[in-house]
Amino acid sequence: MARYRQWLEDREQFDGMAYAALTLIEAKAGGRKNAAKHYNIDQKVLARLGELVSTGQGDPREVRKFKQGGPQPMAPEDREWLRKVVPAIIIHVAAVEAGSQAEKLTMANLL
Repeated sequence: MARYRQWLEDREQFDGMAYAALTLIEAKAGGRKNAAKHYNIDQKVLARLGELVSTGQGDPREVRKFKQGGPQPMAPEDREWLRKVVPAIIIHVAAVEAGSQAEKLTMANLL
């Protein structure tokens, strides 16, 4: 994914890249529920990702959405979860698209 590569090269903000990753896999599969089924990812994982990248939480330099009153700080554990999970999802989706029988991604095996 180009935006992930740009983030690795420090040319893309993390929150924007994470949101793009989520919306891309949802668009390819025809929605979040279909993405979960097609890519063998627990719906709870995609729901949590969507919640974190769409709620206006985070660093004002990176946050994708602004709500009234400005962005709210993201809990450190949520930021850490995102930084771990987004690359794992990208790698998992790439493996599935390459024909791999990837094990289901769940909250438990992502922690």
